[in-house]
Amino acid sequence: MTGPIARDVDTLVTAMRALLCDDMFHLDPTVPPIPFNDKVYCSTRPLRIGYYETDGATMATPSMRRAVLQTKDLLERAGHELVPFTPPSVESALFELAMRGLSADGGSTFLDNFEGDGVDANLQTLVTTFRLPSGLKSLLSVLVRPLVSGGTGAAVAGGRSSIIYPLSPQFPRLSLVLQNTQAMR
Repeated sequence: MTGPIARDVDTLVTAMRALLCDDMFHLDPTVPPIPFNDKVYCSTRPLRIGYYETDGATMATPSMRRAVLQTKDLLERAGHELVPFTPPSVESALFELAMRGLSADGGSTFLDNFEGDGVDANLQTLVTTFRLPSGLKSLLSVLVRPLVSGGTGAAVAGGRSSIIYPLSPQFPRLSLVLQNTQAMR
């Protein structure tokens, strides 16, 4: 997560007031128009703050984990309630969101990048899949749907859903890397 860094809270507040204003929201329409809330900042009421130590895909370094836990302790001593939570799955975002983005137009924009060029072996399966006629893709979708549950890569095993990465034909080599990474945890 990136953001402003400062030596003290007052400087961060000044930066956030400058960034979270109507002018900035008009300059960048992708930023949700949520202005700085002076009422919350000036309030003495305890806050409920979520925190996590790992995102499930990467391990925090010992110093980063220590910084999170020290901050958690300081906030709790100041009277705030800290609630551990699990952030959304990075693997799910990779497979679900990236694939939806790539295939929103049936993959035609993606395929335009390969016109007249060779295709890297790592992308060959994906390119071949996008080049299939739409009728064949629809038929394959109907045939594969009973095997796949909960999105790309989730297969039903023994009546319960479990992630099996090799079922993702879009990223065959990446699937193996993710499977090996999962096994190391």
